[in-house]
Amino acid sequence: MRELTVDFNSENPLAEGAEAGYIGENNATKLIVKPSAEMLQSGSSFLVVVFLSKGDVYRSEHFVPADELEIMLGAHLTRDHYLSLQLEGYSEEDLLVCKSPMISKIHFMPSISGSESEIDADDFLLGTQVTLNTNARHSHANSDVLNGMGESGGQLTYNGIPVCDGGIERTVVLSVESGEVDSLLSTSNNNIMSIISYKSAEDFAVPMDAEIKSVELNIEKDDCPEWVDLRDMFVYDEENPYILGCHKPFLDESSGLIAVCKVFFLGQINKFAKYISAFWLKNVRITYIEKTIAEQT
Repeated sequence: MRELTVDFNSENPLAEGAEAGYIGENNATKLIVKPSAEMLQSGSSFLVVVFLSKGDVYRSEHFVPADELEIMLGAHLTRDHYLSLQLEGYSEEDLLVCKSPMISKIHFMPSISGSESEIDADDFLLGTQVTLNTNARHSHANSDVLNGMGESGGQLTYNGIPVCDGGIERTVVLSVESGEVDSLLSTSNNNIMSIISYKSAEDFAVPMDAEIKSVELNIEKDDCPEWVDLRDMFVYDEENPYILGCHKPFLDESSGLIAVCKVFFLGQINKFAKYISAFWLKNVRITYIEKTIAEQT
């Protein structure tokens, strides 16, 4: 069982990292919450940990104030890529006494999801035998190595990864008008901007281990430059300049579509971004560094 500690006595409560496991897990991660000294001395009769997941709020059991509170993360808290929490202190009359800062960087890694499939076992086995016989027409002692070789963008690849020294910089432009991108700009209290690409895996997918260099927006507005870096639209936070999720294809439950590139940014929007409306957004340009065989070895 893994453990994740949130220490409100520390300048960075998530100093050990924000990875809490995988989406959909149940009681696979123990959350250890350490209240701050100020909260323990606030006179609160009991403490409650409040969670926010997919827009729903969940409250823990009542805890007697202590240096450490332990909570198992059930499946109701692991439904989304991100989980937020806040610690609250109450009096004997159930009146709110104090709150801790909100932690919004707890992250769950992607998991396979979808509907179960049914197959005809007899037909499936027959198809497997035909495939094996077809593949056996050309037999080579080093067939495993040969099968791993390929080509992409003029570069020799092995198992889909370029074979060369140094990373390869790639750029992809997604069009809003053609429906390649679904966008949301918000200046609410959450200050959220998310950009999601809905395309097939064959068309485009940012590798999970790619290094994102920039995410730029093409905004059709006279007083805007041709391309605006997403980072320029938010107040810079050294600890969290981006919260990015760029994953292999997964089912987006909110839309029922396959999302092959999901960029999510949570931060404080600056004055420049507050004057930009979503309908002005025309294109999204993502530049990333793709790792190569030489780098991985």
